[in-house]
Order: sequence, then structure tokens, then C-alpha cells
Amino acid sequence: MNPRYARVAGATVPGAVHLRAGRLNQDAVRWLPHVGEGKRVVMAVSDGHGNPASPRSGLGAALAVEIATDVLWQLTHPISPAVLAATVTSMVTRWTSQVLVHLARYPLTAGELGRPSDGDLDRPERSTVVYGSTLIFAVVSVHELVLGQLGDGDVVVVDDTGQAARPLPADERLMAHMTTSLSDDDAVGNFRTTIVDAGRSRLVLLATDGYANSFRNDDAFLQVGPDLLRMADAEGISSIRASLPGWLAETTHEGAGDDIGVTVAVLDPPVPAGTSGHPGDEVGRPLR
Repeated sequence: MNPRYARVAGATVPGAVHLRAGRLNQDAVRWLPHVGEGKRVVMAVSDGHGNPASPRSGLGAALAVEIATDVLWQLTHPISPAVLAATVTSMVTRWTSQVLVHLARYPLTAGELGRPSDGDLDRPERSTVVYGSTLIFAVVSVHELVLGQLGDGDVVVVDDTGQAARPLPADERLMAHMTTSLSDDDAVGNFRTTIVDAGRSRLVLLATDGYANSFRNDDAFLQVGPDLLRMADAEGISSIRASLPGWLAETTHEGAGDDIGVTVAVLDPPVPAGTSGHPGDEVGRPLR
């Protein structure tokens, strides 16, 4: 058998509502290797809170995906539950350390606070909120899928029959725009993680909550995964890479208006030795 590769597409776009308000994109995405393909890929998305208490959440999100992918890239197969737990702790520790260093070097301005500083946010137990953000990550290979999530957003896995599912348990606390965060006191304990055999899995999608919230219902959102898989098999990942930013921009304008960050990893189907190419299939645009 020829080696199977994972290939990544990803993009983040500012929310339509945020653009009208003159606010910057608070979401971030990143993957390794930078070329976007290999026998193993790692990827992450993060959603900065963007509320008045978190004026630097865009930077917090950018740091989160950088740290997560760098840490995950150092892991070797197989990844045990104990290693995954230690990895999550390392991510949170590094993120906390880096945002505190940044805040010490660049104290909050009155403009960021929206008022004169009273010193309250200078206390270590409060200051990480300034950079508050969620984090979702994945390690994707033919051997295993390693998935983790802190806060809202979505992780979707599609198998070779086109069935989409959410492999991580739901967090019932994530309601009415409430979310857990890297800035929480128990950020490590709030992570939901799983390691599953890659088996017949073909696609992994990570998305900030602005994506699913823009669909008419959950079934319509979950259909995006099978649609993307059909497109990847028909035209290759390059077609998704070229189209994804435009799709997301259209989605936020017609949907919830929030920032959107998405990464997608597609695993090649098994191909017999001596053959090349990918199976053809119907080209479909992800429906909303």
C-alpha cells in the first residue's frame, strides 16, 4: 500500500458584525507542518472572547494556536492518555506564562480598559482574562486521532461512509454565550480530550462557534463535513484551500455575524500499490 497522508485546509475571517463595528478578528488558526500535508498533521483553532474584559483576546488566541501546535508537533506515536494529559498541562502553563510576560512588558492602556486603570487587572489571578480565549486541537494520522477542546466550538469527524459525528462529550456549561477559557483557574481540568483509532476516519474539522451558529440547525452544520470530503476526493485539498475563505466570509455575512476560524484535515483513502490519484466523486459546495 502507498503511504496515506493527511492534508490540511484552514482559514479565519472577521465576523460581519465585527467588521461593521470596526473590531478586529479575534479568532486564530494554525497547523503543522506549514506545507499542510504529511503522514501526520497537527492543527488548532482558538476563539478570543472579544468582550471588554478581554481586550487582547485576539493575541491570546494567536498564542494559543501557536503553543498548541508546537507542543503537539513534538509528540510521537503512540500518544497515551497520560501523555495527552501532560500535553494539555504544558499548553496551559506556556500560554499563561507568555500572556503574563506580555502584560508585564506592555501594561494595559486606558483605551483598552475603557477607563483609567485601578490596578485590579494587574493582579496575577485576574490578568490572564485580558487575553482570554478558547482552544481546540487535533493530531491527525492514519494511526490515531488525538482531539482536545476547551470552551465552545466544534470538533467533527467524518468516516469513509460519509457519516459525521462529534467524538468529544458535550460540556453542558456552554450555554447562552458562556464558555470555559484558557484564563480559567481550572483550565486544565476543563479540557475535554480523547484518543481514538483513526480506523475508517477520513476527515477532521475544527471550528470556532461562529461557524455552527450560522447554520439553520445542527444537521445542516454537520453536513459540511461530508460535503468537504466529497470535494477533497473529487478535486483535491487545493480546491478547498482556495475556496474556504470565501465560503466563511459568506457564512458570517448570512449567518451569526461572528468571527469564524476553521481547519480541516483530510486523510487519503487507502490506495493499492502501483496506482496513483484519488477516487473521483461528485463535487459539492458545503451547504448552509
